[in-house]
Amino acid sequence: MSGDSNIGDKTEYSARTIYIPYRLVREENLEAIDKKLPDSFPGGVCMTTTTEAMVHYKVEGLVVKGSGDFNLLQELQELELVMKD
Repeated sequence: MSGDSNIGDKTEYSARTIYIPYRLVREENLEAIDKKLPDSFPGGVCMTTTTEAMVHYKVEGLVVKGSGDFNLLQELQELELVMKD
């Protein structure tokens, strides 16, 4: 497909990176979190584990450009998929 084609999705995305402390996530909730993440990141998402300074789940994804900031951690806590501090 040529670069000037009018076919396809023209949505622009911006990258977001969010860290969720490992201690707040129960093992049994990981699958539910994986299923919920695409709702918050329509451009795609990847969740990995980091060991930098403190163990975290690192969530990298694409959100629609210009969309307002959202607090993913708070949203997951409201769904009871992540524990509160």
